Amino acid sequence: MSIPQQHRSISPEPDFAVDEYRRMKVVCIGAGFSGIIAAIRITGRVSHLDLTIHDKESGIGGTWYKNRYPGLACDIPSHCYQLSFENNMEWSGVYASGPEILADMQRIIQKYKLMRYIRLQHELTHAAWDEEAGVQRLRILHGDKEVEDTADIVFLGMRLLSRQKWPNILGLQDFKGRLCIAPKGARRIC
Repeated sequence: MSIPQQHRSISPEPDFAVDEYRRMKVVCIGAGFSGIIAAIRITGRVSHLDLTIHDKESGIGGTWYKNRYPGLACDIPSHCYQLSFENNMEWSGVYASGPEILADMQRIIQKYKLMRYIRLQHELTHAAWDEEAGVQRLRILHGDKEVEDTADIVFLGMRLLSRQKWPNILGLQDFKGRLCIAPKGARRIC
């Protein structure tokens, strides 16, 4: 018995069985909390995964890596600022310090063996959807070399809290005193 023409699919037949999973290439941008959580959840739920996490810094931790000034601490109680599935009962105080939060993030990365996916000093410079190929086309800068890559999914978990920006304060541009924003890795303020 043949299927009438009007009920036939106009789509080409797939080149795989319905229960055969294809390889999924996922690229996360950022190795702070968002990228780390995404990596844990994605690796735990997606089989046939090709995962890469790019971060432009030389260490993991996002905001907690980039900002290192004296007195840096979380502004909410530590027990509220942690992963729901990775409770830390060893915080040194109600408001954990930046270095303590960074150390906890490093512990989590080691526990879930995520360093194998992380590429440090790799900065996303361009991303565009290629409709015909059905992939994201990416350009990644590493040192002075830019490489091209593709991904089925791009997850952006980057720099909302670590971007340094001067506040819009009336008269700021006329101020004659010293202005500074704590630079990356600062051990003291300006």
